[in-house]
Amino acid sequence: MSGETVPRRIPERSPRPALTGPMPFHDGEAGHRDVTVGPTCSLRSIWTLPSLSTNETTTPTIADATPPDGTMNEAEFADIRERGDGHIRQAMENRTPRVFIISGPSGVGKDSVLEKLKSQYPDARYVVTATSRGMRAGERDGTHYRFLDRDDFERQIADGQFLEHALVYDNLYGVPRQDIVDGLAAGQHVIVKVDVAGAHTLRTLIGNTVSIFMLPESMDALLNRLRARKTEDPEILAKRFRTAAAEIDRAGEFDYIIFNRAGRMAETVTALCSVIEAEKVRAVQPVVTIPDRIPVEP
Repeated sequence: MSGETVPRRIPERSPRPALTGPMPFHDGEAGHRDVTVGPTCSLRSIWTLPSLSTNETTTPTIADATPPDGTMNEAEFADIRERGDGHIRQAMENRTPRVFIISGPSGVGKDSVLEKLKSQYPDARYVVTATSRGMRAGERDGTHYRFLDRDDFERQIADGQFLEHALVYDNLYGVPRQDIVDGLAAGQHVIVKVDVAGAHTLRTLIGNTVSIFMLPESMDALLNRLRARKTEDPEILAKRFRTAAAEIDRAGEFDYIIFNRAGRMAETVTALCSVIEAEKVRAVQPVVTIPDRIPVEP
């Protein structure tokens, strides 16, 4: 969300723990209460892969192995097998959910790409941004945005319910904190769509996020997309176009950059899935930290 972001207190970073067991995320609301995300949580979303072409339809049964003839005794073989299996089990159990921040200039196609992504990762938690602006044609409350009146939005700001919020083109936008906490506690990957300024705030506040910047193939293509929406007058359209150039200047701040080319959305979704899959198989799974719920003035 571009515009003025209300400053928030930045929590101290927690040290990264050794890889010795299920990895927690920290919910600062309870004084950095550890909420363990491990094998007892619902990790279906973490291991769910996108639909890939494969001829494998069953998992083969692996027979018990025996030591190579004349190479080691039973005790040594048992020790090697136990030690190796222990590391394998630990690696399987230490898969933790992540917070993926998706950003890019207005009109780049973030909403359309996310709709396609939901079919690949239906079990992820897709955080719905709240806004005080009016609902546009074709939008649904709770799907595209959570539409709040201005007074209700400001009350929620004062209560500290938004992890990040900003004033954008005279409308308020905010990311609900509890949605992120609940998703991580349930073992779900959390996917948040925000503008560039909002992404910067979230990367600062949340420990170990994965940030992805979506680029158009050209500024001409971006302006044509903005025009095609037919939702703004020429003055606002020009303002969005100027803002887009400034936001694209900051693409290098993100962990990944993907392109959303006209007529090639499938490639964009594939690239986004590749990022998610790469992060899922990191050798060391980072701790995700969520800052305290801090009441602030609107």
